[in-house]
Amino acid sequence: MVLNQAFFLTFLYFNLLKIEIFYKSPGPLTMIFQTIRFMKMKFRALVGFAFLICCFFACEKKRLVEIKNNTGIVIERFQLIKQNGNELKDGYFQKYDESGNLIELSIFKNGKLNGIRKLYMNSKLQSEEFRLNDQFHGPYKAYFPNGNLQLEANYTNDVMTGDVKVYYVSGQLKEIVRFEDSVEDGPFVEFYENGKLKAEGIYKQLDGPVEDGELKLYDTTGTLIKIMNCDLGKCSTKWLKDSTTLH
Repeated sequence: MVLNQAFFLTFLYFNLLKIEIFYKSPGPLTMIFQTIRFMKMKFRALVGFAFLICCFFACEKKRLVEIKNNTGIVIERFQLIKQNGNELKDGYFQKYDESGNLIELSIFKNGKLNGIRKLYMNSKLQSEEFRLNDQFHGPYKAYFPNGNLQLEANYTNDVMTGDVKVYYVSGQLKEIVRFEDSVEDGPFVEFYENGKLKAEGIYKQLDGPVEDGELKLYDTTGTLIKIMNCDLGKCSTKWLKDSTTLH
């Protein structure tokens, strides 16, 4: 409420300034100019006072907390905000190991994770995710110790959905697989580390992902070498490269 009043006073002040410039000329309008100038000075004081009040109340609600281990090293740092008599985390949250190395950087809003959350291991980024009211919501990425991307996924309301990409340590794409309700369920494509196609098919869920429908297999040059028919994990050869006969 106070902040809204401050913005209103600021808006009014600058509009008075425009009026003063327009009417700043000798003649009968001199008295109008003097009155506007006086009003402008009053509003300038009110604007400053309103912002001071805003700052006072904003600062009063939050307090910085630092938790230290027995050796005096900070292992957690966060801010608390008072809300309905309770203190809730609000703002950046930092967590450190016993040696003072960062292991988590996240954002809280009214006591819940909201925004990006980064996890570290041995001072290296391990994963980054987005949260909405504590739930996974948005892109998710995991990294190898060498910094290369290991996995890319997407969450909606705490459920992994859509295409998930998996990578080799080298950074080369390894697999793209469709997820539904946080499990592999849909088309998939696999690649060799040299980038050539390795396999393509469809996953269904049966106490875990199993191939279903047509499964194609390729050699390291990307040449098709086998086609199989699968029925919930039970596959039989339909075609071989060295044979022109369809089974």
